[in-house]
Amino acid sequence: MNFDMSYSLNLYTLVLLAILWATISIKKEDFKFSSKLLKLVITFTIMILVIEILSWAFDGINAGYAKILNYTFNLLFFLSGPIIVGLFASYVDYMNYRSRDRLKKRLYYMQLFVLFLTLGVVNIFTGIIFSIDALNVYTRGAVMNYCFASVFVLIIYMLGMTFSNHTHLEREVFISIFIFSLIPLVGGILQMFFFGLLIMWASVGLAVVVAYVYTEMTNNSKDYLTKLYSRQIMTEYLETLEQNDECFSLILFDLDDFKEINDTYGHREGDRILIHFSKILRDSVPKEAMLGRIGGDEFLVIIKCINPDVVRNLLDKLISLITKYNQDQDKIKIQFSHGVGTRQKGQDVSADDVFITCDKLMYAEKDIKKGREKRTVIKK
Repeated sequence: MNFDMSYSLNLYTLVLLAILWATISIKKEDFKFSSKLLKLVITFTIMILVIEILSWAFDGINAGYAKILNYTFNLLFFLSGPIIVGLFASYVDYMNYRSRDRLKKRLYYMQLFVLFLTLGVVNIFTGIIFSIDALNVYTRGAVMNYCFASVFVLIIYMLGMTFSNHTHLEREVFISIFIFSLIPLVGGILQMFFFGLLIMWASVGLAVVVAYVYTEMTNNSKDYLTKLYSRQIMTEYLETLEQNDECFSLILFDLDDFKEINDTYGHREGDRILIHFSKILRDSVPKEAMLGRIGGDEFLVIIKCINPDVVRNLLDKLISLITKYNQDQDKIKIQFSHGVGTRQKGQDVSADDVFITCDKLMYAEKDIKKGREKRTVIKK
């Protein structure tokens, strides 16, 4: 067996997972619970890939320190597996049912870890899982294959769960979750029967990439036209802030007379206005804010309560940029109405309540503008 080749597979997977971990962080998508779970799977998979290499690196070396390290890394390797599988199962469960309470009741599928931890302690005295002989050579114990089997049972259970729930899932999500579960199962079976083949945890890394590409990246996280966050992402972010009892402000924007723009100049011109307004809005909001298009001509900004002047400064900058833009336009000028609402920490107010407040204030501003227009017409 050429272990250098096996190490290379682990190293390539490590690099790939590190890039994926950084991508989730840079895109600021790890506020989503599904992304957090996936990020935890990535983190522990990176750890176990390193531990797997180290568990082989000291095998057979005739030195006292090598035997201690050999046993330590093999024990860590044994205990890390059920943690990843538990997180893995939690991700699949959450993608199926979208319920944190359900995962809490199932203890995030960490029952296997408790079992493995108990066996790990017993193994110190009995060697039923693995042993290190006098020549510092690793040998599987009689119970190891049963441990493999317990992991496979959980993965098969997740496959069955996904299949039975497929009518409630989007086709792409169903396929990605199914593949996500199937790849580690195949890799684990191969590693169980071909001792020394380092493929199981590399296959988990591949499964994570598949899950991210087909589930996390294709879930319409961005609006196609404006490239701002979609309503789904904004809603999930608001739910997270509310569940964490954080203070936040909402600013709801709606373009004035947008229907008339579409009717008079066509939808292509209307799309152009939406794109320009989204760019101006993006230039106006601070980096820590979340900005999304939640309707045809409705935009939402979510800002954590960092500084009370942030909202005022944002609006001042937006008005200034809009004014500058309109000065260069002959026909269509951008006008907007807005509403602002805030939820304080510890306040018994839901995100929906704050949104409704913003909506009412926004339409109140529209009514005031329409009243002014009517008075202008009468004077003429």
